[in-house]
Amino acid sequence: DVYKRQALQGGPPALPAVAGRREARRRIAAALDRAARRRVRLELRGPRGMDHAALADLAREGARRRGLPVREARVPGARVALDIGRGEDPPETRAVALHPLDPADVRRTLVGLAPRSPEPSRLAVRLLHLSGGVPALLLALLDDHARDGRLALPEAPVGPATRAALGDLLAGLDIDELAVLGALAAARRPLDPAAVEARAQVPAPEALAELARRSAARPGPGGWLLGAGLFREAVRDRLGELEVEPGDPANRRAPLAEAAEALAGGRPEDARAAALIAARHARGAEDARDEGRALRILGEAALFFGVPPSGPDAPAPDPRPVLASATALAHGTGDRETRLRTHALRALADLAHEPETGAARAADRLWSLLDGPPVSVPTRHLLLAAAARVSARLGDRRRAERIGLRLADVAEDPAVLAVLLAVFADLGDAAAGDRTRGRLAAAPGAWARLES
Repeated sequence: DVYKRQALQGGPPALPAVAGRREARRRIAAALDRAARRRVRLELRGPRGMDHAALADLAREGARRRGLPVREARVPGARVALDIGRGEDPPETRAVALHPLDPADVRRTLVGLAPRSPEPSRLAVRLLHLSGGVPALLLALLDDHARDGRLALPEAPVGPATRAALGDLLAGLDIDELAVLGALAAARRPLDPAAVEARAQVPAPEALAELARRSAARPGPGGWLLGAGLFREAVRDRLGELEVEPGDPANRRAPLAEAAEALAGGRPEDARAAALIAARHARGAEDARDEGRALRILGEAALFFGVPPSGPDAPAPDPRPVLASATALAHGTGDRETRLRTHALRALADLAHEPETGAARAADRLWSLLDGPPVSVPTRHLLLAAAARVSARLGDRRRAERIGLRLADVAEDPAVLAVLLAVFADLGDAAAGDRTRGRLAAAPGAWARLES
């Protein structure tokens, strides 16, 4: 409560005030442990508007508790650099890059800082579109409009704190950079640099790089996007007017249909490539429903095929973060079909990544969903298959066998058949496993080669 109040009142928080920094805190803790043995230079990187100051305070406090000296350093490209520990040898560099919050962490931040807000899932979607997940803008919106633990966002959301945060991020923009920002603000879709130049009538590469350093522009699959919806208001304030494109839903949704078709056809890399572009198009259009569906495809490809959801060069995949964001968006838009399918996928991911504790958490996630209103047959079958897998892990062999054998004869979704292979392996039922493997072998593409 103390750090939440400090965060919303402008004081230095004792802990990061936003959700989603667990990995950053883990890496800072590891750097501090290393600094007890040799001097370390901790570099906090990433665009402006991230919570560098809060994490730097966390590092300083951790060093103080360990009795380690801390000195400020200047490093090109680092927002904050701290030399921690003793010794005269050159310090060992430990870099921590901070990025905008994903949809799930925007929702967690809202619930943590304004827990009495009505319809938090719906509000979180609007906060995501306004702030782009940039902590400085997210906290400013909460500062302006959260009272007594309750957020009420008006139609015109730019209050004093938000205006100040926008001013800090955009201070000193030159005319070319402002023109490029205006081009991105007018488009509700990704633009490649050539398209930006054609619209802005100025050279784009250097301006885009500067806007990215300020969190006002974001590169990615398909091109460049405006960093946050609030920057449109900033452009209007500075240019006086802004004509925003209406967009073309049919063209925008083509990558999403392509991603779904590729996943169903057992082409997971193609599914990922199309889903990444679909998610970017949906974010540009502020279509949280389509973004949630694209993220679900990314998570499903990661879970079943080991395809990293953020791109081919990403580290080994953990589908749980992207599936949590898909769930948050589906919940915020009332997309029950996607929400239930992602819950089933998250239960399976919990089992895969935390074998000791995942079964109990997965059981909590699933049982209530099975008793709700009907959904499509494939989604209900996946929920049942996940429930069978959880039952087998928890030792309820009778329930797992009853569900598994019933599904094995009727399921058509290869994802369900793949889960059933794992169920029968857990149960030691080789005959049922062989029959299911035979059915899965008839599935298209990479599905036919799955073992479980």
